[in-house]
Amino acid sequence: TWADVRGAGAVAQVAGAATVYDYEAQPGLASKYRVGQKDTSQGVYAINSAWSSVQTVTPVLTTFWLRNPIDGSIGMAINVKEGTWQTQITENSTTNYPLGTQFPLVLADTLKGEDGSATLMTTTDATETALQALMSLQATLLLMSSDSRMWYVRVTGPRQKGIPQGVGAAAYKEWAITWVQVAQP
Repeated sequence: TWADVRGAGAVAQVAGAATVYDYEAQPGLASKYRVGQKDTSQGVYAINSAWSSVQTVTPVLTTFWLRNPIDGSIGMAINVKEGTWQTQITENSTTNYPLGTQFPLVLADTLKGEDGSATLMTTTDATETALQALMSLQATLLLMSSDSRMWYVRVTGPRQKGIPQGVGAAAYKEWAITWVQVAQP
């Protein structure tokens, strides 16, 4: 099944070539792409070209990324403070201890998404400004890890911004965040 790349409905060509960025492609997994050209200048008599040959691309990530999946131009590589990345999968359940039995009765629902927390670090005014913009979106974000995992998340709770650490070129700021995994927007 073929699907449009989000945000790539109309792409301008330059010298017969065009570039499309698929920010939601799963890192480490091959994705197949094809393109077609549509000339809408003739109104209802629009001309569609044949599909191009299929191209296969395997994205590789070497760092963490946080991005707005609706507007791919809003995103950044993020620095995660060592030892602070934590995720967990929770289960909705209740434990009952019926009278006359030795063991509890556990009633469980489905497993939930992979929620987590981390401390992010910014080392320049530009990365601080970019992270502030992402934290203020109050929207679903795409979080990608350096080990090729990805989640659609909603940052929850306070965005705890720490005081600047260090001085001069070694200065940085920390952001302690938590998130819950949500459905793809």
